[in-house]
Amino acid sequence: MARQFIYHMQGLTKTWPGGKKVLDNIHLSFYPDAKIGVLGVNGSGKSTLLKIMAGIDKEFVGEGWVADGARVGYLAQEPPLDETLDVRGNVMLGVAGTRALLDRFDAVNMRFGEELTDDEMNDLIADLSRLARGEPPALPPPASVFADSTGDTGFNDFLKDITAEAAA
Repeated sequence: MARQFIYHMQGLTKTWPGGKKVLDNIHLSFYPDAKIGVLGVNGSGKSTLLKIMAGIDKEFVGEGWVADGARVGYLAQEPPLDETLDVRGNVMLGVAGTRALLDRFDAVNMRFGEELTDDEMNDLIADLSRLARGEPPALPPPASVFADSTGDTGFNDFLKDITAEAAA
């Protein structure tokens, strides 16, 4: 069986208003395990090319597509940040969903040390399997997930909100 490209671009041209071409008749194809680099001087279209590949910029002529089942992520050069937060706070906003899954994963694993009925154990194993796939848990998180030694409910409320978002 022939290898399939994970990304393919054919005859792609991007023109700015006013007629200036930033990309002209570009042809690219990548295999799933390819490591690529995009080099060029300032203004040569590197960021534009990556935005097109990520599906953010759709205003171009030609074709560019990602293989079925593949996902493309994009991290902007200048990501939008909440200026009221420090670096850690902004990073935590970006990983809140993952953090909620990890916290729930930890809580589920802690329950394995408790005495459980067969049904509770089966539910817990199913919940752990969903979490391992990055899916929201079916069971509500135990109250102990939200306990902290300071009694600060602000962080507890934050955890409850992101856990509810992950389950929705």
